Amino acid sequence: MPLLAPHPPLEFDASGAPVSTLYGDVFRSRAGAWSEARAVFVDGCELPQRWAQPAGRGAAPFTVLELGFGLGVNFLATLQARRECASAAGRLHYVSVDAHPLARDDLARAHAALGAPGHDAQAL
Repeated sequence: MPLLAPHPPLEFDASGAPVSTLYGDVFRSRAGAWSEARAVFVDGCELPQRWAQPAGRGAAPFTVLELGFGLGVNFLATLQARRECASAAGRLHYVSVDAHPLARDDLARAHAALGAPGHDAQAL
């Protein structure tokens, strides 16, 4: 099976938004990547409500499957929400599939540009 081609190096438009030269589109909402990820992905999928464990259920693992990792903003928003959710129990499994994953350095640059908490490249 052939390997998927990596995404070309990330570029930024005049407003500072990360742009995909492969698809000719911005990687996030111009209104705000973090608020969009929280509202559309985390809250839209009702993740905090679904993490609440019914009595007697124990600490069952919870799996999220995402198509298109992009900049990883949905992953970071999910991880933050999971850490904030006092009722969340068990292990979180996060699986994401992307045909053209970004390079580690491009993710670090994008996270810095978007103001990601803890955007240190070593943390990626």
